[in-house]
Amino acid sequence: MNERLHELEKKWLNNTITPEEAKEYADWYARHQDDEVTIPAGFAPDEETHGKRMLRGIRRRAGLQTAVVNMRRIVRWSAAAAILAIAAASAYWWLRPSATPIAATQPQPANDRLPGREGAILTLADGRQVVLDSLGDGEIATQGATSVYLKGGQLAYNPTSQITTHTSYNTITTPPARTFQLLLPDGTKVWLNAASTFRFPVAFTGKERMVEVTGEAYFEVAHDAQRPFTVKAADAAVRVLGTHFNLMAYADERKVRTTLLEGAVRFTRADRSVLLKPGQQSGADAGGPDAPSAVDVEQAVAWKNGYFNFKGVPLMEVMRQVARWYDVDVVYEGKDMHDLFMAEIRRSNPMSDVLKALELTGKVRFRLEGRVLTVQYL
Repeated sequence: MNERLHELEKKWLNNTITPEEAKEYADWYARHQDDEVTIPAGFAPDEETHGKRMLRGIRRRAGLQTAVVNMRRIVRWSAAAAILAIAAASAYWWLRPSATPIAATQPQPANDRLPGREGAILTLADGRQVVLDSLGDGEIATQGATSVYLKGGQLAYNPTSQITTHTSYNTITTPPARTFQLLLPDGTKVWLNAASTFRFPVAFTGKERMVEVTGEAYFEVAHDAQRPFTVKAADAAVRVLGTHFNLMAYADERKVRTTLLEGAVRFTRADRSVLLKPGQQSGADAGGPDAPSAVDVEQAVAWKNGYFNFKGVPLMEVMRQVARWYDVDVVYEGKDMHDLFMAEIRRSNPMSDVLKALELTGKVRFRLEGRVLTVQYL
């Protein structure tokens, strides 16, 4: 078996592996993920070098300038998971930059969905709505003593020297297949994921900075020890002074999840609170937040960085992300097998590329009719 494995590894690195051999290679790792890796001295001096060689192979064939995957995530995973190993049969379209032409052996389906893009609808304090998708840089509105303008695709709020005691609110909505960025009056940066809504004051005038979100948002909060920053999501709240964190609060997810990257936050729901440290996440259902646990924060913010990161993710959760980004309605056929999936895929790819990667597991098949995506369990 070791001889066969080394043969497949050489073919993989030389880009001569067949689709059948690529599946054999992935299946082997799925069955033996806890085994020690034995590497012939002539092939690589140690496991770290071996992994780096394979990663270079991925980057070379995918045309990447920067590493986008962690090798151990690919070659080591739970035996219960449906493994998507990046191999010659799939790496070309799985990780290629969006500008790269599609290979002749992988024709693009006529019925496909393009990826989402930047865009949002801004609702002003008087109810007027502004579609931000196609506007150029410059001032788009004045809200009291605050100028609202676009610069480089980011919405920004610039308070003037005038003093106001009246608090006006704006709302930004990202439809499915849209994301957007904004800069709040205090310097806080906000990224909105698809199908999200963000309500905020056009100027922070009180002793507390408070905003509201549904959907998902990433925050880089400007530090202000005198004015705590609070994000409300339905009956949950995250309170900070200055920090970087992600908040996911979609209505179709079972829990509201907060993931902390820098600083500290207090996460509250149902009169229960937990304090998170960097690298921790807590999920809260109607009963309150779970105890914080260490997580891969890169997975939580992958959407902000332009990727899907399906690391040990159930299929229905995968499909909820796909539905939001490609604006499709998902239906299911067959019996849910409760497998977990692992893949890291560019969000700039068309939907068919994501579905091809998932189909490599042999566990599911997809059918797209208009905007309806049918998931067939095999």
